[in-house]
Amino acid sequence: MKWKILAFLICFLSLNSSLLHAFEQKVIQVKGLEFWTEAFGKKEDPALLLIMGSGAQGLSWHQKFCEQLADKGFYVIRYDHRDVGLSSNIDYKESPYTLLDMAKDSIGILNKYGIRKAHIVGASMGGPIAMLIGAHFPDRVSTLTLMVTSPDMRSNLDALQGKPSESPLSPPKLVILSWIKSFVSNPPKTLPEKMKNSLEGSRLLNGEKVPFDEDLNHQLALQSIKRTRDPLSMFNHLKALNASYDLYKQALTQIKVPTLILHGDQDPIFPIDHGKALKQAIPHAQLVIIPGMGHVLNTHFYGVLIDKIVNLAKKDAVQPCVQKIRTEDQMANSQI
Repeated sequence: MKWKILAFLICFLSLNSSLLHAFEQKVIQVKGLEFWTEAFGKKEDPALLLIMGSGAQGLSWHQKFCEQLADKGFYVIRYDHRDVGLSSNIDYKESPYTLLDMAKDSIGILNKYGIRKAHIVGASMGGPIAMLIGAHFPDRVSTLTLMVTSPDMRSNLDALQGKPSESPLSPPKLVILSWIKSFVSNPPKTLPEKMKNSLEGSRLLNGEKVPFDEDLNHQLALQSIKRTRDPLSMFNHLKALNASYDLYKQALTQIKVPTLILHGDQDPIFPIDHGKALKQAIPHAQLVIIPGMGHVLNTHFYGVLIDKIVNLAKKDAVQPCVQKIRTEDQMANSQI
């Protein structure tokens, strides 16, 4: 009987491998700011830092996606940016910041986890943040993966402000602009209004080719709303983007680490010319266009995204992907 029970447990755990990868949430301080973070996997595995886009919480890196990356042998960290979720809100007028400051937030988080070097994955606005990390902190980066992002976000920012753009790249689709402008001009107040607005946006960002996961996105929207302290503070990210074009434009020429660009051909925020322009700006990067993918994570694409990230990590240089340090104190003098 004991052997049967043991055999059952082994079988059960093999079918539920995520149970073998512990995860922990903690709020850490970086230069006086608080950041909500969550880690998945084994601390001795190569670290992989996930950086989300403008206005999005770390939850937008779906838990199952993080668990599957951990199953592939990564120590995965997701977090809330400043001004979203459970992280600190900023008075932007008193303390303006740029994407370089947000890149330093990421480095500070790695420091607190005692991680010397990591694979960096940035989506949307997280892309330029990842680029700045690659340019300013190359010794902290094993590889860069840039998802659904752009080397020039001026077309989007200018379109939101209703003014002509000097950028040669395509603006977002009109339905996206209408949704954002509607939110800004008449922010939802009740929970049903907030849920409706969030799900409407997620459907638009998903694209039309691949089914929208209603249940998953309903759950994420509810969680995100409950975790939001100030729904308007996330627009500070747009101010930071406006102040950062020259910074990340210059960073593009300084990136030397192995780089992967993952772009969906149904992205309504950054149409496909943005992904191609990013490849031109980082010649050594590999560009992968994913048919049917929009601007947000969809369970349909977990497999291809994870496979590409894993393959890039395997191609990493001879040096170990991650070098752990003994204590957090040893990182205290790291320039952030």
